[in-house]
Amino acid sequence: MNRVEIEQAVLNEMHALPLDKVEATLKFVLSLKTATKSVNMAVGNNQGEGKRVLGILKVTGYLASMPDTPDLSENYKQYLDSGDKA
Repeated sequence: MNRVEIEQAVLNEMHALPLDKVEATLKFVLSLKTATKSVNMAVGNNQGEGKRVLGILKVTGYLASMPDTPDLSENYKQYLDSGDKA
């Protein structure tokens, strides 16, 4: 499919959705647009490979951290969220 065909298919599907779903879809598309701009700005900077990747991870929200825990490899079960237990 080319871009025009994809756009037409999306519009056809959107017409069948209730208004709240159309609004949610628009918000999602706008968030993708914002994230893409942020990633492009991070990638566009003249940085070393490591800094570039770190910038992308920070911008997209895929980077998280936790407090420094030197014994994590030995005692990881103590640090797991108890809400994960069945």
